[in-house]
Amino acid sequence: MADDAGTTRAILAIQNGGEPELKLNDKEHRVRVTVRVNDVGTPLVELSDPSGMARARLSLALNDSPRLALISARGNPVAEFAVQDDDTAKLTLDDAQGTTRLALKTHFDGAPSIALNDASGKERISMTSAVGAPRLSLNDGEGRPRSMLIAFPTGEPSLSFLDPSGKVRALLHTGPDGAPGFELAGADGHAGLHASVGPEGGVQLSLKDENGAVAARLAATRESGPHLDLADSRGVLRAQLGLRSWESPFLDLADDQGVVRAALGSVELQNPESNDQVRRPPSSLVLFDSDGMALWKTPFKPRR
Repeated sequence: MADDAGTTRAILAIQNGGEPELKLNDKEHRVRVTVRVNDVGTPLVELSDPSGMARARLSLALNDSPRLALISARGNPVAEFAVQDDDTAKLTLDDAQGTTRLALKTHFDGAPSIALNDASGKERISMTSAVGAPRLSLNDGEGRPRSMLIAFPTGEPSLSFLDPSGKVRALLHTGPDGAPGFELAGADGHAGLHASVGPEGGVQLSLKDENGAVAARLAATRESGPHLDLADSRGVLRAQLGLRSWESPFLDLADDQGVVRAALGSVELQNPESNDQVRRPPSSLVLFDSDGMALWKTPFKPRR
């Protein structure tokens, strides 16, 4: 087909392999659009620049999924937009060497995700909102996640730092009430240190043993004042050092059942005659039996 000037503008032909092909030319007789159907029935549309270099290609894959490729002036594919086998969409951007540097796709539930790659093609940054939990991941040179920022479906955010094996070694998070917490873990993934601030402003720092039980806790609350708790391997509180709620120092020592057997410093005891609570001075020492009853104390007549 030719225009009024006699220039061939369209050519429809059957190729040697039996494939129909349509070519559309510009006024300079340069092919700018090529449409063909291969021997298995797959169509393709190709757009070319004035030099004849293909710059865009629209086709259907073997499973009839559409695919659009954008090509650089050097003939290198630099972008591709396609529908996947599972009916999700994917967009990729490549560098001049053909390495995918950005991938944007949707998941089966429609949630989007994006991945940024380095020059070797390793994924270094990824973001997604899949499963209702938005997540940002920073990866090392091997593509392994090393830091992750997550907002859980219930709304609480967390920032975690991972070792090369994928175990969380440090975690910063908030609870449902917004109270912040911080954890450090060993190579086995068990938290060894936990720090938190409660909703009422109370703070605590806990040290855990290899089984995850709290071995020591340093805390300050409105109810009890600052104190240090020490527990045995069974988690039973054995020693407590701190300030009572009336801001007087104390040291309590307990047996393996958690019953206080010795109290050094200020403590309240019940007067057997009046049933009143008597507050003993910081210089006081009281010994108790296994039922928590006072056996001996000094000084014997504390100030009221």
